[in-house]
Amino acid sequence: MPYENYTMPTLKFNADKPKGDIVMHGGFDSSYEEFFAECEYLREQGYNVYLFEGPGQGECIRLHGAPLIIKWEKPVMAVTKYFDLHNAILIGQSLGGFYAPRASAFDDRVTKCVSIAQFGALKMNFHNNAFVNGLVWGLLNVILFLFGWLINIIYAAKKGKGMTFFRTYFHRFGTTNVYKLIKYLHAIDLRPVADKLTKDYLIIGGSKDTMACRAGIGRQMLILKNARSVTAREITEREFGADHCCCGNQLAAMDAVLL
Repeated sequence: MPYENYTMPTLKFNADKPKGDIVMHGGFDSSYEEFFAECEYLREQGYNVYLFEGPGQGECIRLHGAPLIIKWEKPVMAVTKYFDLHNAILIGQSLGGFYAPRASAFDDRVTKCVSIAQFGALKMNFHNNAFVNGLVWGLLNVILFLFGWLINIIYAAKKGKGMTFFRTYFHRFGTTNVYKLIKYLHAIDLRPVADKLTKDYLIIGGSKDTMACRAGIGRQMLILKNARSVTAREITEREFGADHCCCGNQLAAMDAVLL
């Protein structure tokens, strides 16, 4: 489908007797192939599913060089308007757990929103203990702010060789400057739009998520004070879906969406 000055990959899974519409997307480094099985399951349960890759994901960055953006409402609204959707359920996975509720704050065609992996704010996701979480976030900022200039010089001199972490993040965020990277990381935060988060929200998290601490589920719930409703579902090791995005038992996550 058309988006800005390029084509944004979108797949539609058509239900035989549709009872609703679901829009789904990933997060930081996703491609939509990861979600085919989940979308097919939702289709079998009677939902039309619109799966897309937005800026910074899959074909958008591979073919068009479009980096990740904070204003995720732009690609979401492009999908809901193009297909004339109303009362849509929006599902975001991984970092999409931030992007989806962010988009829901601006798109009235979305009435329900699901975060699979808790990302109320990046700074909330480092540790269950609030003090340790703040310490880790603070140290990370100190290191990047104090030595960002040196990292920039080394990166340019080596052309990114041997610096996989920075090469990956620079590529996705469309920069080669540490300070611009920090600015983006700070913007991964739902609190500035908290007053606009007024829909029905479901947060699905794994109890042993390697990318987001368990306490992040509750921290994201606290942001949603103006929501019409807030529900959380934690998937545990006994269910074999405790890791990031409930890998190992994504079916449990999809069943939670369908409840």
